[in-house]
Amino acid sequence: MVIIVLPSASYFFLRRSKTQTWLANIIAKEISENLNARFTLESVNLLFSKRAIFRNLLIEDQHGDTLLFAPELVIEIKSFKRKARKVVINKLCINNSFLHFTTDSNNIINIKFITDELRRKDTTKARWNINIRNIEMKNSSFSFKPYHYKPLERGINFSDLRFSGLNINLTNLSIKEAIADFNIDLLTFKDQSGFQIDQLRSKIQICNTHIHFVDLEIETLLSQVNAKNLKLSYKDFSDLKEFINRVHLTANIHSSDVNLSDVGYFVSALEGFDHNLVFSGNFSGKISDLKGKQINLRFGDISTISCDFNFIGLPNIEETFIFINLQKLITGTEDIEKFNNPQTGKKITLPAGFRALGLITYKGNFTGFIDDFVAYGKFTSDLGNISTDLLIKPDTAATFSFNGKLKTEDFDIGKLSKTENWVGKITLNASLDGHTFRGKQFSASLEGVVNDLEFNDYNYKGIELSGTFTEKAYDGSVYIDDPNVKFNFLGRFDFSQAIPEFDFTANVPRANLYKLNFDKYDSTSFLSFIITANFVGDNLDNTNGEIKLLNSYFRRRGEELDVYDFTLWANNQEDSSKITLRTDFIDGE
Repeated sequence: MVIIVLPSASYFFLRRSKTQTWLANIIAKEISENLNARFTLESVNLLFSKRAIFRNLLIEDQHGDTLLFAPELVIEIKSFKRKARKVVINKLCINNSFLHFTTDSNNIINIKFITDELRRKDTTKARWNINIRNIEMKNSSFSFKPYHYKPLERGINFSDLRFSGLNINLTNLSIKEAIADFNIDLLTFKDQSGFQIDQLRSKIQICNTHIHFVDLEIETLLSQVNAKNLKLSYKDFSDLKEFINRVHLTANIHSSDVNLSDVGYFVSALEGFDHNLVFSGNFSGKISDLKGKQINLRFGDISTISCDFNFIGLPNIEETFIFINLQKLITGTEDIEKFNNPQTGKKITLPAGFRALGLITYKGNFTGFIDDFVAYGKFTSDLGNISTDLLIKPDTAATFSFNGKLKTEDFDIGKLSKTENWVGKITLNASLDGHTFRGKQFSASLEGVVNDLEFNDYNYKGIELSGTFTEKAYDGSVYIDDPNVKFNFLGRFDFSQAIPEFDFTANVPRANLYKLNFDKYDSTSFLSFIITANFVGDNLDNTNGEIKLLNSYFRRRGEELDVYDFTLWANNQEDSSKITLRTDFIDGE
């Protein structure tokens, strides 16, 4: 009878609300005294199935701020062996809870007083062996805001994290010899920045020196990342407070689909870029000194990148030293034009002739800062090859300057400029110093040699250039000493206005017009002259200025013509026009 009555009486005694409140107060008082911080419970319901329900559990830190609040915490204990120092818990559930971490002015985290209390006082005793088969958290929230936090206008702020909709399902948690192993079967949350994890799965090991993820899968609405291994190494847990500079990362990323708008939460320069790419590779180092090996990217219809890199100075991209070794870049104009910039609202629009480049490949490296770097490498395309050794320095968001070497090899500039009826391939070796606006308007000084230039179906050799040029003007000298023509030009021409301007002197001691394909019928056709010009205009009705032809000689089909002085003046005004001609043979107006 006693055997039946005592358990029954105990059951009804423990079910009474007064008993549960009394028990909660005892537990709370004991824990509060041990932790030297406020710990409160509304009630504790103990069941004979080794199941306990804690209601309205509150833990405050030693500054009186909430560390943890849980309306209900349910724990199911399978076994508890004090002598063997072993605990097995079937299930731990905590829903609608709030967890808040912070640091004080001395950079001490507010949970430290609990970890200090849990630290072993007697190191001669064996550590507790704890196994929890399932931990479940639903619809909870988490925040981390240190005392010395730094505000951030956009993106994830690692010094002010606020997660809502936090759901976690952990299985097979084992804590042995200060090493915790467990599986994350489910992890979802949304940060205050808008970044959201829809699913995270992994096998995890945590200890005093590392956090190791194995078979990590991360899913967002737009991205899916697969990492065979991701390891965060540190001297002790305090390094996590200085994650960027103290935690060493090692990652092996398998083929993953990433949308750049997700990356934009971490790299503000990519915010809003709704472009998908597939990437894989190996990463190592601290975030502030990050290295990448065997990095492979695919985007657009045909574009691929294979590279190694080293970034020193992240996350501040403006102060980051960049080294990228591009083993291979393959792209095309259609893929390039897809990359519009949502931050400026501008779309990339390349000149129509650029489509003739076809498949573009590049091999080389970039070294320097985002606003001051050197690009060294070789482009190949359907139009030919270009090699660069250029220092490139962005001056504004739309303008950048460049300085260095440029070489071309059999590059079809005619197709690029849509002048293929006259101009063909060019082989050039030149030094450049200039600037460009959005890649369309440019101005540069030029010193170099054109080894070969196809013009009018003739290949000119040994052209020396020295001057400044824009997309529609040139001011400088051109010297040609070719077997079939000798040419010396000094001056400028400018097509940037509605009416072009010319101011130059050109000396042509010899020109074989037949070899140069200007005369296709007479192999003896020959020309020599000196011309000076200073005028504006592109027809007789709008021309103003002077053109002078001196010491001219022309031979064709056995006939010769010598002109020692030929001068043409033109003066066109709104109400009058006057053209004056002076030659060795005839004068007129």
